[in-house]
Amino acid sequence: MDRSAASSARIFKYDHLRAVLMLLVVAGHLIDCVPNAGQYPMLCRVSLWIYGFHMPAFIFLSGLFYKDGRARERAVQFFAIGLLMRTVMFLVRMLLFGDTGVDVLHESGAPWYMYVMGCYQLVMALLRGMNRKALLPLAVLASLMIGYTAALGDFLALTRAIAFFPLFLLGAMIDREKLCAATSHAWLKLPAAALLIGWGVLAALGYDTVNKVRTLFSGRNTYALLRPELQPFGPLLRLLCMAGALLMTLALLCLMPGRKLPVLTACGARTFGVYFWHMPVLYVLQACGVGALLAETVAGRWAFLALAIPILLLLSLPPFDFPTGTIRRHLWVQPAGGGNSE
Repeated sequence: MDRSAASSARIFKYDHLRAVLMLLVVAGHLIDCVPNAGQYPMLCRVSLWIYGFHMPAFIFLSGLFYKDGRARERAVQFFAIGLLMRTVMFLVRMLLFGDTGVDVLHESGAPWYMYVMGCYQLVMALLRGMNRKALLPLAVLASLMIGYTAALGDFLALTRAIAFFPLFLLGAMIDREKLCAATSHAWLKLPAAALLIGWGVLAALGYDTVNKVRTLFSGRNTYALLRPELQPFGPLLRLLCMAGALLMTLALLCLMPGRKLPVLTACGARTFGVYFWHMPVLYVLQACGVGALLAETVAGRWAFLALAIPILLLLSLPPFDFPTGTIRRHLWVQPAGGGNSE
């Protein structure tokens, strides 16, 4: 499907979805910065709810806005942002914690998303002209089979790239304007909210059960890390995890307002800058002991999670568009017509 003739009208629902997903990314990483976070049941359950779908949702959303053409420029753009993000994170950690360990080609931290997006640009260019409906089952099969080997590991985040590729490909197959229209019916809001709340209830009350498959949420782990009794069902469980993440994504989209909003729309349009800079900000908070201090009380733990909101608002300001905005403008000249960017 040729996406080059996309409408010039910006679809605000997708900006709002980006903003909410980025808020969840920051909140999830805030939890990771709390010392011994595993001893706090509330944080564990919130983390489980977030990690169950937030990055698969971003990958599906990126697929929706994939456009054929300029694959090399786009790939270089993503790899450059990922490499620079890794460098900044390394320098900040070295200054704050004396951490000198770095492996540029093996990525398990936040920059993995940029590496995966770079890989997808090249793969989609290679597959251009092929029947995507026929490719989707093959992509699903590859996603299921990659769970049997640790050969690729975190090298250029290739394991994750293969595991999540069906979601990106599915997004690339869907007309985003039609999806927006289909998820804008008022009657869908109640079941969508019920679905998200239901996942929250399951993550809270069924934590011990759901947490058994958490290793599959990241896309980087093999089935060998599942409990022995679950390992034979690894492919089925991965398939269920992807389906669940897609349902949560669509549920969130159903709840997103379609009109332009003063703050939320702007945040959603600048998620690249937020993603690039949020980890250094969290490292500073970690070095200052903010997480350890606030985690001592239930109210403090909720307050620490709420810091995701001011961090999102701060990093959505124009100054934090550097350097991602500069790289994107210089390495890829956007075609006339605009619309939503990736």
